[in-house]
Amino acid sequence: MSDLTPADHHLWQLDAVNVLELILRTEARKADVLPPLAWRLPGGRELIGEPHPGTDQERADAVRAWGRSLGAPVKVRDQGDMERHTMTCPVAANAHHMVEITVTATVAAGILTDGAGR
Repeated sequence: MSDLTPADHHLWQLDAVNVLELILRTEARKADVLPPLAWRLPGGRELIGEPHPGTDQERADAVRAWGRSLGAPVKVRDQGDMERHTMTCPVAANAHHMVEITVTATVAAGILTDGAGR
C-alpha cells in the first residue's frame, strides 16, 4: 500500500509549475528568447515541452536551443523514416526537489542540416 496521497501529487505538480513559471518569466525578460514550446504537465515533478508548429528543421533547432540553454545534450533516436530529437535535464524546484524537463520533437529523417544533434 502506498503512502502517497493525491495531495502529494498536487504538490509535485506545483513544483513543476513553479519551475515553468520561473523559466518563462526569465525568458520574457531576455532580448534573445528561446523558441516557445507547448508545455504538458503529465504528473509528478516533470514537464514536457514540444516546439510550436514549424518546419522540421525549426522544430529540431528549438530542441537544440533549449538543450544549450539548460546544459543538456540532445539525443537523436532513429525511428525509420522519422527521428525523435529529445533533451532531458533536471532543474531544481527548491532546496530538496528536482523537476525533470524534457523537450522533444519528432521530425522526418534525413532532411536536417548539419548541427542537427547527430
